[in-house]
Amino acid sequence: MSTFSVSTRIRRQMVNVTDRIHAAVRDSGCPNGMLLATVMHTTCALVINDANSGWEEDFLSFVGRAVPQLEFQHLHDGPEHAKSHILGALLGPSLTIGIENGRPVLGTWQSVFLVELEGPRERKINLQVLRG
Repeated sequence: MSTFSVSTRIRRQMVNVTDRIHAAVRDSGCPNGMLLATVMHTTCALVINDANSGWEEDFLSFVGRAVPQLEFQHLHDGPEHAKSHILGALLGPSLTIGIENGRPVLGTWQSVFLVELEGPRERKINLQVLRG
């Protein structure tokens, strides 16, 4: 098990953590199995998608509109904070990624992203390697 930190700079941001995932799998020495990656916070998420130009902006634009303005009850940091909690729950805090021949099983265009929904903040991602 290992944990690494990611510092975000703005309120909503995508951070590509694929290199950190590859390094953790390599350092584990696990030839085959599964990697469980979990972000330890409720106002961010982990997703797998394309790292090509424009995708991050498109995704954040969508995320900004995905939750309508409601009469939120969870207002300790304002109504936008409630939206961040809802989005974090919908997107999800964890990913399971296969490990084959000592490498994460990701498609050619797939990358792993931390989705910051309430930054800037310091975020922690926990990684557990399950040998198969």
